[in-house]
Amino acid sequence: MDDLAAAFRAAIRDEVTRQLAELQPPAPAAPVVVTIAPESIGSPDDLLTVREAAAYTKRHPETIGNACRGGELRGFQPKKNAPWRIRREDLDTWLGVKPVVRRGPLRAL
Repeated sequence: MDDLAAAFRAAIRDEVTRQLAELQPPAPAAPVVVTIAPESIGSPDDLLTVREAAAYTKRHPETIGNACRGGELRGFQPKKNAPWRIRREDLDTWLGVKPVVRRGPLRAL
């Protein structure tokens, strides 16, 4: 009887351990550090800080920062631990906004 009880306890312990392991959130992915050539960044007017990007997208600055760190939003840091810089066109892509296509000047009918 003791052997049966011990085996039953071991089976329950193993099942509980397995189920608890499934409930644990996955470990966060390490941020990807990408070096960008300065000439590919664009004009300084197109670069926004996290606060400016938050105002532009009408999102909270923490949302923008988390998206950059998580790799969901493309941004860069000029140096390690420097503030994030985000291009306006990358924000538009992140939001799903299609760029305006300019076809030429308007003509009077």
